[in-house]
Amino acid sequence: MFITIFFLSFIKINSEKWWPHVNGYDLNDVNDGFAGSSHVPAVDFYLCSERNYRVHYLGDDPMNWSKNFSNCDPVGIGRIIDGICLYGPKSYKGRLHHGVNWMGVIKGCNIDEKDGFAGKLGSPLACIAINGKEYYRIGYLPVAANIIVSSNPKNASDRIVNALFGEKVINIANYDEINELDLSADNNIKFGLFKAYIKLLNTNEINLDGSEIKLIFGKELIKFNYWGI
Repeated sequence: MFITIFFLSFIKINSEKWWPHVNGYDLNDVNDGFAGSSHVPAVDFYLCSERNYRVHYLGDDPMNWSKNFSNCDPVGIGRIIDGICLYGPKSYKGRLHHGVNWMGVIKGCNIDEKDGFAGKLGSPLACIAINGKEYYRIGYLPVAANIIVSSNPKNASDRIVNALFGEKVINIANYDEINELDLSADNNIKFGLFKAYIKLLNTNEINLDGSEIKLIFGKELIKFNYWGI
């Protein structure tokens, strides 16, 4: 018998906090003119636009940037961001963590140039202001640290699998791949032995039909579950 279980990992589980979304471009408007706060480093970001964007994580090689994102897709993986690069001709600028002033205006994305993106590699980025009347947002950790607690689907699925099956079977889920979970006796699974597989789906691939499965988590532990039976 095969049972397919969908974990809707866009539900945040002990994940980062988000500043309100904005769509302005005014450094004097603290409510809608820019995203973020200079008091805490950015660990997540999205822009609701067809424009592509990518980020650089603090401590990585200067040429090791994330893949391209677009259309409100959050970039965070629980690590501090020190660079955000936006494609297109519209201007944007960044502000560093504890930075007194905003950095210069950027147009386009050029990771080979120090002035080709918002931020400064090696220094946490905190705020961004984007011209274009498109909604954007910055996420942060309540206590800034390089720990993986983001709402990124991969990170969230790892925490869900850890809560269900134990730490020996986390960090294996990938998009477009079916990964077998090792649920041998060595993993001390309390509810019997069985084969399980995990595959990450993009939200447009999910088609739920029939009774839903409901899980309520608290501090990464399952407090309530309903399996649609």
